[in-house]
Amino acid sequence: MSNHTVQLKTNRLAACRDVWHRLFQRAARISPFLSYEWFSALDHHLLQRSPEIIMFWRDDTLLGIAPVEVIDDTLVFIADERVTDRCDIICDPSCTQEIIAAFASMIVHDDLGVRLFPVEEDSPLAQLLPANVQDMQVEHSDVCPFIRLPGSWDGYLDSISGKLRHELRRKLRKADATTSATLTGKDITALFDLMAASDQNKKRFLSPEMRDFFKTVAASFELLGWLRLRGTYLSDALISILFSFQFQGTVYLYNSGFDPKTAHLSPGIVSICRDIQEAIEAGITHYDFLRGGEKYKYRFGAERRNTVRLVR
Repeated sequence: MSNHTVQLKTNRLAACRDVWHRLFQRAARISPFLSYEWFSALDHHLLQRSPEIIMFWRDDTLLGIAPVEVIDDTLVFIADERVTDRCDIICDPSCTQEIIAAFASMIVHDDLGVRLFPVEEDSPLAQLLPANVQDMQVEHSDVCPFIRLPGSWDGYLDSISGKLRHELRRKLRKADATTSATLTGKDITALFDLMAASDQNKKRFLSPEMRDFFKTVAASFELLGWLRLRGTYLSDALISILFSFQFQGTVYLYNSGFDPKTAHLSPGIVSICRDIQEAIEAGITHYDFLRGGEKYKYRFGAERRNTVRLVR
């Protein structure tokens, strides 16, 4: 099927690595969660089925990738709700509208159901697909708070409330004996220990398959220069780890763990506060807390942002 000279083809995820990399380098609105490495790790450890994805071509040029599959006549993202904070199609910026129009034509022609989430509410997919498919519904999905970082630490402190500013300074003074350091992907097992110790839900979440998924993502992203694994120490004891990704001016805080025996030092809050400061000093412009409306995110001055669900 084609639309506006865009041809749709399918191919196995495992066979798309090289062309995916080339498209990713020129695509708009990308993040680590749209990389081939992310989907490959997801498929290898959690899905284990090498799904077929939809690709958009013009002659021999790849214009876009929709990391979706058809299950029971319904389009769904290649995703696992436990680890997928957002998803989208990957587009050459010069032909986004054509790609989404072709995608919509396929949905209508094949009379497919749609269950695509979580998509950022300002994504072209969320804006244009319902305009091209009459009976498409847009529903609220999740909250993904984020901070627009100013150019200086003082500027950040000035941007938050006086009460919060006082609280952060008090916690930093109290934890003055702690130090921070950059860890490597090999330290990911220490994260598992702290996650399991700090939260029973996280302990149950860390199945062998999930641990392997985290290890593969950490190793792959470290090679790409995207891994941001930060440890906080009290003397020589590791008391907190932030598992984040850094990509094109944004830090994505993906997961964390801390030693509950040091809860009196607020190691989680202190670690994030220092990480925000280091991000500002490195010229990072956004600090993304990803999915979840936990109160602590707003205590850092995060703005509310929603993802949506596209349903047909």
